Amino acid sequence: MTTSWKADRSKLSHEEAELLKKTKQPLITGLSGDELGALVGRVRGMREKERTLTRDMRRAISGRKGERGSSFPGNVEQPSQRKAIFASALKRLNAEAARRRADEAKEATTAALRKALKRKNAAQRTFPDPGRTARRGMANLQSGRRHAVLDRADVGRAVQTTKAAQAKRDAR
Repeated sequence: MTTSWKADRSKLSHEEAELLKKTKQPLITGLSGDELGALVGRVRGMREKERTLTRDMRRAISGRKGERGSSFPGNVEQPSQRKAIFASALKRLNAEAARRRADEAKEATTAALRKALKRKNAAQRTFPDPGRTARRGMANLQSGRRHAVLDRADVGRAVQTTKAAQAKRDAR
């Protein structure tokens, strides 16, 4: 559940509020990578501290274990709300870090693709031999079939046989 910055600030100390103000939008983009990493570590530590405090208070209230250290002032709600504030700040920081990683990856990919395109355009193009082409019309191809070769003496007999067969068909 989101709350207003004014409500969040009322639950934080001045130093914590100043630190978390850096996690808001116009200021978070101005942070360097090292500053962002350091801020993530500090906010994560604050969240873990509030989480431990909340857990210990709940254990003491339920009677499962004795209190650790001195007594806790107030109720469980205040530390859990503070933990939620730190968790939302950490979520913003992680999202910014992920956005920066994605931008860097996109830039690296774009640079690699541009480099590959430059190499491709600079390369000497070689084309394979096109093989046979139709320049002066189609070329005669030798048939793979064998020609029936008749002996010269049998030519007349073959012609007469064909002639007789045709006459028989015509007579039907």
